[in-house]
Parts: sequence; C-alpha cells; structure tokens
Amino acid sequence: MKANQVQMGETYTALVSGKVVHVQIIGPSIHSGWIAKNLTTGRMVRIRTAQRLRERVEGRGGMPAFSDQWQAMKQEHPGTILLFGVGPARFITCGKDVRKITEVCGSEVFTTRTEDAGMISAASIDEVTRKMAAIGQRVLTCNENGDLICQN
Repeated sequence: MKANQVQMGETYTALVSGKVVHVQIIGPSIHSGWIAKNLTTGRMVRIRTAQRLRERVEGRGGMPAFSDQWQAMKQEHPGTILLFGVGPARFITCGKDVRKITEVCGSEVFTTRTEDAGMISAASIDEVTRKMAAIGQRVLTCNENGDLICQN
C-alpha cells in the first residue's frame, strides 16, 4: 500500500507484533506515519510506513469507524470544537476544527498537524479550551469510545 492511499478512519489489515490484525487509522503520528487502534487488543499502535498495511477492510464487524463516531458527535453537537481521545495522553481533531484551533491558538498546540487532522497532547488541552472559551467557542472532549469527558 502507498501512503497516499491511507485514509483516516478506515480499517486495514496490518502486521503488528508478528500477527496480522485489523487496525483503524486514527490520525497522523508525531514521528511520521499514523496512530492506529489495534481492533483486536484495543491498544494504540504506530504504523510507521504504509507498507505495514496490507489491505483495506470492508465492513468492520460492527465496530464504528473513527470517522463515523466523529460525524455522529459533530451532528449531536453542531458548532462545537470536538477533541476526540485516542489514548491516554492524546486527542485528535479534524477538518474545520483544526483550522479554527490554529487561528485562535496557533499551530504550536499540535504535536502533529495536517490539513485534515491534528493531534494535541493532553498537556495542551487546557490551553486550547481556555483560549477557545475566551472567544465564546464551545469545546467538547470525548474519550476514544465517544463518551463525553469534559465540555466548556
């Protein structure tokens, strides 16, 4: 597989710790590659290169894709910034939310940022929510299951 074929929220088969498992791409890694969720163990893994991914998986066996969870949360809470937990100390935001946070807080709050997604460390969450609240922007923070953790 090639890097330009990898899409956030999609599920792929990948070789992880010597086993072929299903992984869901969560977002970009700060060290290149992607952060993914091993759907067998529930743990976060780093996919360093697209060559580790074998093929895209159709039908995820009832497990909602990250992008499906994202869209559902955005429809439930229109007009809010959504920070979605992807492990113990990282949050991801997507689309217009990335641009809005960059305008207000600057790009330095992101550990990794692309046009469509940005990874924020837990240490920067307070700064982001404080600055967004100062301009009257609501922010929701959710865990990786989509459960609401915090809102301002």
